[in-house]
Amino acid sequence: MEINKVDSMARMTKQMKEIVAFEEEELKRIKQELGPNADGPAMYEHSRKYWNEEAPEVALEEEHFFKGPVGDYRVRFFYPQKEKKNLPCIVFIHGGGFTVGSIESHEGIVKRLANETGAMVASIDYHLAPEYKYPVQLKECIALIHELHQGAGEFGIDGNRISVGGDSAGAHLSLAVALKLRDEQETIQLQAMLLYYGSYGLEDSRSMRLYGGDFDGMKLEDLKYYLAAYVNEEDKEDPYRNLLNSNLTYGLPPAYIMACDLDPLYDDSLLLKEIFEEHGIEHVFETYHGVIHGFLHYSRKLDEAFQAIRSSADFHKGLQG
Repeated sequence: MEINKVDSMARMTKQMKEIVAFEEEELKRIKQELGPNADGPAMYEHSRKYWNEEAPEVALEEEHFFKGPVGDYRVRFFYPQKEKKNLPCIVFIHGGGFTVGSIESHEGIVKRLANETGAMVASIDYHLAPEYKYPVQLKECIALIHELHQGAGEFGIDGNRISVGGDSAGAHLSLAVALKLRDEQETIQLQAMLLYYGSYGLEDSRSMRLYGGDFDGMKLEDLKYYLAAYVNEEDKEDPYRNLLNSNLTYGLPPAYIMACDLDPLYDDSLLLKEIFEEHGIEHVFETYHGVIHGFLHYSRKLDEAFQAIRSSADFHKGLQG
């Protein structure tokens, strides 16, 4: 048992408390349904199904497979309109501690993002840890950026208006992609980063000590597991793994940084915001109160989830001129 935690339940909104209680009962049901040998990825996928049942429709979906460093990886394109012509594009990178999650688990978030932004959203099913460790996931995300840029006309997008975004581990990978493209002096210029409650390199912090529990899978021991699963010891301080070892002071696209105040990763977002403020990196920072890490999944019943997606979409649309 981790000590010195605050009472997060007492600080949650009414809707958030109801969702946490629902999730607790739902997890019991899923364990009975799948049996005692169900693994983490399977449990996670089943736990997301209910929240995606009422996801909005998009005009068009396409599934593609591209060649990557360890074999083919899957990508699904979500188009907000049937006419595929010169659309902005957002590469969405799902969260899940690098160890769980998929296109399907984040479908509701992605569909809402496509409809709210008017952009084609390309959701990538990168290979998961611990079977595949860093930098496989980063390489796959960068490979997809190149595929989209080179095939922009075929895919109906503007190759000069490609953004990256993601939640949690996906936010981490989004920033890593932007840093890698900048440092390698790529001709591809990302338009924006949409960074939802990301992890950027802190391994211990005030927020990690105060928040997190069984209700969100974000105890300090959980965070240590995700890190160990994702990266080998010799790569832990690599600047594209620990992003705080990178130079964050120049050459990055405008960022929407979203955080929530009951999140163990809250301090990661606060630190990133302060670095960007100090060095003039264009950004918008928003904190959502009384909600927990992963809350974007809960648009079906949580007002803040829909508000956050719409706010990030407004930021993205504001960059379209």
